[in-house]
Amino acid sequence: MEAESEQIKIIYKDEELVAVHKPSGMPVHRGGRESASCTALLQTLRDMLGRHVYPVHRLDRPTSGILVMALTPEAASNLGGQFRRHEVDKAYLALVRGQIPLRGVLSRFLRPEDEKNGLLRFSITRYHRADCVEIPVPMGRVPSRCYSLVELHPETGRSRQIRRHLKSFSHPIIGDTTYGDGRHNRFFREAFDCQRLMLAATLISFLHPHSGHRLHLSVPPSADFCRVLVQLGMEADWAQD
Repeated sequence: MEAESEQIKIIYKDEELVAVHKPSGMPVHRGGRESASCTALLQTLRDMLGRHVYPVHRLDRPTSGILVMALTPEAASNLGGQFRRHEVDKAYLALVRGQIPLRGVLSRFLRPEDEKNGLLRFSITRYHRADCVEIPVPMGRVPSRCYSLVELHPETGRSRQIRRHLKSFSHPIIGDTTYGDGRHNRFFREAFDCQRLMLAATLISFLHPHSGHRLHLSVPPSADFCRVLVQLGMEADWAQD
């Protein structure tokens, strides 16, 4: 296991904010279901920088990719407002089961996962298919299986929105132990040593809280994500970080 500071790669930093590449499997902060002794990004980054950091959005523990933290209360308020008003552009990559249509819009009403009678809220995710492969490995009566690499742009920010949308569309994400397909997850663990959720946050764009200029930040998928794509024979131009 790498040292914690080596796991968290800083990709942008100024006096107002810092953006990092969160590894898959690391929670953003301790609390709730997370053990008080677990390695959490918020506490680790605070120790790395020697100053307080303010979370303004989150990624699920199994999701890797770009995450922005504010470094001042004023920046936190500004960025938090942009997220609440859906003014932040985000992009994700996901490896999913099946041949998903070339492009489309996923939308549905979602209820908060921890509120059985919570308010239903509309959610929308736009996507396009970046690559697709068929491999000659049977599953049941089907002689082969197909997988798609998808770029997704959520326009709302509901809890686990992308994972829930893709499940409802019958194209669950590989490695998703909550919303995924257990047979395909096991196949990827055994055939490709894939031990993670194949979902990565690759781009974020927002107005800088001090200058007001639009800031575009991006990261390629992590090495463990890219390795699975290479093993599948996908030719998408995703450089390893």
